[in-house]
Amino acid sequence: MKKTKILHWVAICATTMMMAIAFACSSGANDDPDPNTGGDTTDVPTPPIPVDLHESLKGSDYYVIYLDDVSFAALGGDLQGTRVKKKLLPDDVVNTIFNWITEGTGLLTYDFGTANGPNAYGQPEGYMAWVVSTHGWSGGGFLLNTDLTELSNNAADYHFHFAIKSPTNQPNAGYQFNFGWPGVPRDGEIKIYAGPPAQAPANTAWVEDYPHDGEWHHFDVPMSTIAGRGWIWPSSGEGYLPSFSSGGVAGTEFNLDAVFIYKKAASAN
Repeated sequence: MKKTKILHWVAICATTMMMAIAFACSSGANDDPDPNTGGDTTDVPTPPIPVDLHESLKGSDYYVIYLDDVSFAALGGDLQGTRVKKKLLPDDVVNTIFNWITEGTGLLTYDFGTANGPNAYGQPEGYMAWVVSTHGWSGGGFLLNTDLTELSNNAADYHFHFAIKSPTNQPNAGYQFNFGWPGVPRDGEIKIYAGPPAQAPANTAWVEDYPHDGEWHHFDVPMSTIAGRGWIWPSSGEGYLPSFSSGGVAGTEFNLDAVFIYKKAASAN
């Protein structure tokens, strides 16, 4: 099926604690039968890295979770011998973005806003522009179904990257990302937090604030910080990487882009 840049299907999944609506937000970069490996098996040399790329796109061994087509192509896209270790972009097969709802209500915890301006890399490609709804909490996540044993076993070599922005009239906005593993209840997941430190959850593994100025801000969190708290990838191959929340204040913007795990370039370390 030809994939598009719009939300093109809906599935509802129930759990004991909540229900979730899943949206596959696919792009042209996903059009191959196996979204984890890429479609073109041509063995080509890794092309030189353009000097004008953002520093976060100059690394290697990318596990790409959410990224625009242009930036994905800059990493080498689906061609073998490039810098993409594993493509985990949302599709309608194995990798899905979930917007959670409260069980029994059918009410989404996020509304879908409008992407205003370019994305985190200056591309007119769109990004996740969600808004906290009026139901008192928010939550969702990237549900992946793949073998990430190699990443889990070598987490110290990698960084978790994401880009966010908040408007000037929302100085208390914050982004919480959660990393769980088998047998750990939701309140025991490892948490990292971008936003005012006073609002960070208890026992958060990493906290950093950012200017709430309507501009994009990029973060690289050492995976050693997360793995050091006990994170491992489920042996079943299915899990959230990561799940997320931005509080319960209605109208709070959740602008997210450029989500991936990678090895930073030597010049950036």
